[in-house]
Amino acid sequence: MLRLFLCFTLSVFILGCSQQIKTLMIVSKEKAEQERYIKQQDSKFAQLLEDARENKIKKDLSEQQALRYYGEPLLVKEEDGKTVYLYRDAEEFLPKEKVYLYFDSEGRFKSFVLEETKPAEREPAKK
Repeated sequence: MLRLFLCFTLSVFILGCSQQIKTLMIVSKEKAEQERYIKQQDSKFAQLLEDARENKIKKDLSEQQALRYYGEPLLVKEEDGKTVYLYRDAEEFLPKEKVYLYFDSEGRFKSFVLEETKPAEREPAKK
């Protein structure tokens, strides 16, 4: 009887640990996927910044092409009948650059705004 109880207890313990190990493996995989996604978004944002600074954003750009070229925007909102895509660094709390892409009601690119702040403007005042 004691042997049966010990086998049962050991089995429950091992099964319990295996579930925790599985959970840790899943979390680790998700973290790697998140890091890969952020790296991809940062790369596409760098391309958008370069295109905006050099005024090379295609005039015939559609919303679908913007998503393909520049990735998912951080924010999409409607403003005065236009769709606005906001892009910025995915991880930076106080980003130094933001790019707004404006599309008309039919999804055609109309204009962009590049906002760049100086480091002194981003840092809180020191006391």
